[in-house]
Formats: sequence, C-alpha cells, structure tokens
Amino acid sequence: MALPEDFWWGVAFASVQAEGAAPESDWRDWERQGRAPYSGEGGGFGTSYRDDLRLFAAHNLRHVRLTLEWSRLEPTNGNVDPWAVEHYRRVLAAAADAGLAVWATLVDRTLPGWFGLDERGFRDQRARSYYWPRHVERCAEAFGADVHAWVPIARPLRLARAGYLVGSAPPGRTDPRRFGEALVGAHQAGLEAWRVLRGGPPVATCYDVADVRPAEAGLTERRAAAQVDRSHWGWTTAFRDGLLELGGGPQVQVPLQREAFDLVGLTIEDRVRVDAEGRWTSAHVPEDVAALVRRVAEEGPERPVVVLGQHIASPDELGGVADELDGAVADGVPLHGWFAEPAIDGYEGALGATERGLFTSDRQARPQAELLAELAGRSRPPDDFSNAVLLGGPG
Repeated sequence: MALPEDFWWGVAFASVQAEGAAPESDWRDWERQGRAPYSGEGGGFGTSYRDDLRLFAAHNLRHVRLTLEWSRLEPTNGNVDPWAVEHYRRVLAAAADAGLAVWATLVDRTLPGWFGLDERGFRDQRARSYYWPRHVERCAEAFGADVHAWVPIARPLRLARAGYLVGSAPPGRTDPRRFGEALVGAHQAGLEAWRVLRGGPPVATCYDVADVRPAEAGLTERRAAAQVDRSHWGWTTAFRDGLLELGGGPQVQVPLQREAFDLVGLTIEDRVRVDAEGRWTSAHVPEDVAALVRRVAEEGPERPVVVLGQHIASPDELGGVADELDGAVADGVPLHGWFAEPAIDGYEGALGATERGLFTSDRQARPQAELLAELAGRSRPPDDFSNAVLLGGPG
C-alpha cells in the first residue's frame, strides 16, 4: 500500500452524538420546542469516556476528533462553568493515558443559546469577532497543552444550511440571504480562531465537501449545481487569491487566509445532485473520497490533507475507501489521515438515536471496526506531527 506507516487512522463524533445536548445549547432549546427527539446523554461518552477511549486504542484508532462543547463551557454569556472545564481536562487526560491524540473541535453542529440565538451567531460581526475569539482564547489557555490539533469549526456549510436555508436546526430559518451571511460568517470565524490559536498545536479546517452535479443536463440545472458547488468549494479561492466566494453571495476579501491553517481537514458528504429549483438530493457513495481529495490537492492550498469524518456502513465500503485513499496517495496527494464517523452509536439530530457507529451502544465492534483495526495496526502510534506535516503550512 502507498499509505505511509504514520498515517493517522481515527474516529470522530460531535458532542450531541456523544453526550447529548447541553442544557443551555440551541439544540436543547430545539428539543424543548418539540422539533427534534430528546437527545438525553447521546451515546453515553460523557460518563464512559475512559472506557471508550481505551476501546478506540485497542482497535488501533489512535486519533480522535471530539468536541469541547462551548454550551457546557460557557452556558451563559461571560460565565464559565468550572465543572465543565475540569470535566474536559479529565477527558483529555484519559485520552493521553490511552495513548490517543485528540483533535479538539470547538463547534460542531450546536452553539450556546445566548450566542447562536440571542447574538445571531456567526452571522453577526461583533459575535464572531469578540465573543467567539474570547472563547477560543479561553480554550487555548485551558486545554492547549493537552490537544494534538485544533479544529475550530466543523462543517460550516452544514451549520449554515441546516439553520438558515432548510430550517432543520436552530434557528430554523429558510432565508437564502441569511444562509449566505451565516456561511460566510462561519468561514470568517474559522479564520478568527486561527489568529488566536496559531503558534500552538496545529490548526485544521473542517470543510464539508461533496461531489456536486446537476440532476439533469439542462442549463438551469447546471447553473443551480454550480452555485451549490461554490457553497462546498468556494473556500479554495480564499487560500489562492484571498477571496472567499461561496454560492449565492458576494466575494469577501480574506487576505490572511492565504497563509492560514496548518492542515486542510475535510468531512466527506454524500454525492449531491441539484435540480432546476436548487433542491438537493443525495446518495451515500463513499467511493467519491479519492476524487474529492484529489480536487483539494488541485484547487486548494499547499497544505497536508486529512479526512476528519466519513461514515462507513460496511466492511466492503471501508475496503473500497482504503483502496481509494491508497490510490490518491500513490498519485501524490498529500493525504495524512482518515477518521471514521460516528465512533459509537448515538444521537443524530432529527433522526434521534441511530445505529451508524463503528461500535454499538453497548460497545461491541461492528465488522467494519475490526477491519479498520487491521488497517490501522500497520501504522505507528502518534508522538508528534512529522516535519512533512509542519512544512505544509505556516502555523
């Protein structure tokens, strides 16, 4: 295989998947309104994290992307919960004891109610340039010595689209203009986080990418698909030209992004097809991963690439993805890692409890977890980022 022996095999999950919605989060408010099933304790990671982290290590999955939930750390504006800080310190210590490298995500799907609802979230310039960097700096001070890498915002497109375009998540809007504001604002907030975090552990993006094509061959469908494609891929121009151009919105100058971030992290979304009305339909096609990472290498910045989340439903799918990853590396794509998501059966938003994890809710390994353990067993344990990775970006 072309995959290097220090390839990063890992697992990932969002905080609501892992430990349920925080009491003061926008998602718990959503549940109270009856707009989503009650998440409870999610997959139970909040209490079983020590055993779960050892379970990952036993399956050679030595990297884990998990969320330091903002809604727990700062449940009300300016008031930090010391118990939550200590809890996440214990989680990070348990990961270190298990020999795992933690990729600490600061936002994945949910926001504190006071920030996302009262302060308009990342749409608002003051919210993303004052309240957000304040939180990032606190996290850097509290946890920076114990994390392997930072992932400021996971899936900015999903966050904006669910909340402001299709209305399937808080605040439940269906407003294309506000969707554009939220999407651009989330990307700008990622850059704000990099400003704060640079110089410490490496900082990664976590962009949701997909193979986007028109559902039919007509001109209207092609134009609609091109706009959706820019929503997924418009960030590449920011690294090249300092211009952020996302579907449906104006260009935004972000000159610092040309030198920002140490790694380009991706989450792999389903194959997207767009009709003449701009509506999306999707299909689960994990084999698209090679084409997507090749596109990043061709259009994106000169940074190492890591897939920070992809769902795999069977050993056959995993085998196909591993072959695709191997082929991409053989072709010269600077791909350094791949993370399965979700790690454990848990909570999936409007779907409620699901059975999509590598491990069941009672922590039994699915066949794809056993195969992944075999693949990951060929890699050496993490110690620090290699020179090849650090050369990939200015940090």
